[in-house]
Amino acid sequence: MSNLLQAFSKLSGFALFLLLEVICFALIIRFNSYQQQVALSSANKYMGNLSETADEFEDYLHLNEEVERLRAEVARLRTQEGNAMYRDLDTTYASFDTVAQHFIYIDADVVSKTFLGRRNFITLNRGKKHGVEPHMGVVDDQGIVGVVRSASNYHSRVMTIFHPDARISAKLKGTGLFGSLTWDPDEQDYFHMILQDIPTHHTPDIGDTVMTSGYSILFPPDIMIGKIDDITKKPGASSHFIQVKLTNDLRAIRYAYAIKNLMKNDLSELEEE
Repeated sequence: MSNLLQAFSKLSGFALFLLLEVICFALIIRFNSYQQQVALSSANKYMGNLSETADEFEDYLHLNEEVERLRAEVARLRTQEGNAMYRDLDTTYASFDTVAQHFIYIDADVVSKTFLGRRNFITLNRGKKHGVEPHMGVVDDQGIVGVVRSASNYHSRVMTIFHPDARISAKLKGTGLFGSLTWDPDEQDYFHMILQDIPTHHTPDIGDTVMTSGYSILFPPDIMIGKIDDITKKPGASSHFIQVKLTNDLRAIRYAYAIKNLMKNDLSELEEE
């Protein structure tokens, strides 16, 4: 008993108060059935909330794995889209046609990016080991991103569309009109590009959709680029000066897809003849 009194004497007043409160609550719960039921109900509710919080935290820890799985699924589905196929029509019989894989998509994380000045790049965590090579187009979920400039075994460097050397073959949706899409490095506007070579005897409208033309080895046709924001006809010019507002904001990019053209070598050999 003396030892217990000595232990109490060493506690501060507030700590002793808390200890006595705990003892009182324990005695009340122990010898009163109603209070005991209330305490058990509260404890079960608390443990339930704690278990739910623990489950949510565990789900959060696995979120990155789920994102990786979904991105891989998106890449697989995009690879099966019609514009990723080559249609081989048998003109001898013309009874049916077959399709062959033309483009495949390789999902990647953006591990670094530079959007400052005239020459802007991003770096992907995919390289030669994953099938990424120089001169491959790169897109994200919203539109075009750029072109792979170089690749190591596990990483690749992408020249974005915000670079003086970037030229994208683009067309006006629903028409046969196409031209070159370029970026004005002097303006350093990361939301607009310029569509050139659309002849003045055609009159596009504000809000018309601009898409990839498919007339290059970089991108499949019909990938969304943006919409016409402004049209200027300069005196004596044979083509319009068309400003295109992009659908994506590359400065916020986190994921991307490198596009492998399985028929690139075949087309390159033909062009070299």
